[in-house]
Amino acid sequence: MDPAVIGGKLASSAIGPLIKKLFVSQGGPGAGLVDKPVRLSAPVSFRGEKRTLGQKELRKLARQLVERAARETREAPLDEAELEAVTDALELTLYALGNLELDDIQAVRLGHETLANMLYVQAGGRELVRFFSEDSVSLYSQLLTSSCLHIVHFCASLTPCTRTPRSPRRPSPPNWVPCRPGTAISSARSERRSPAHACAHSGP
Repeated sequence: MDPAVIGGKLASSAIGPLIKKLFVSQGGPGAGLVDKPVRLSAPVSFRGEKRTLGQKELRKLARQLVERAARETREAPLDEAELEAVTDALELTLYALGNLELDDIQAVRLGHETLANMLYVQAGGRELVRFFSEDSVSLYSQLLTSSCLHIVHFCASLTPCTRTPRSPRRPSPPNWVPCRPGTAISSARSERRSPAHACAHSGP
């Protein structure tokens, strides 16, 4: 099942400013416009020569996203172990932005839900939520979907809307099968991989 189906959209004010930090600033209005497709990994702020976020900063950003989303979506907060597990999964997913074979126009055409699926698969797929409770899956899914909505909006700002986008191959929807509620979240943390390792050994 598409992870975007599970989660709804979070308020833009809750996560929008943080998602912007994933990309290098393009300057004022129109400053980032280019006349050819831009690979999605090019403007990310945690890779390349213009990197402004290190791994620690990316981790901190992922944690802030999780905390803001948890406050907005949960009546009864998740415990610390669950929040850490969701942060682990989101960090890996955000890092996968730098490994997608996708340009900005393709991302806009595919839409945020398909982009969410692609990132989910690239970051590890079912292994990301293998030990998650249903509440943890819901929080991760809402964050993934809403983050991708902001990412697609960013991509739309890079190039003129009149260009005809190329059509990439659509990936098969991942098997979105979380474990039963109550499974120990600590097991997921014990198997945590670094973003670089996980993304280097997984793919759509």
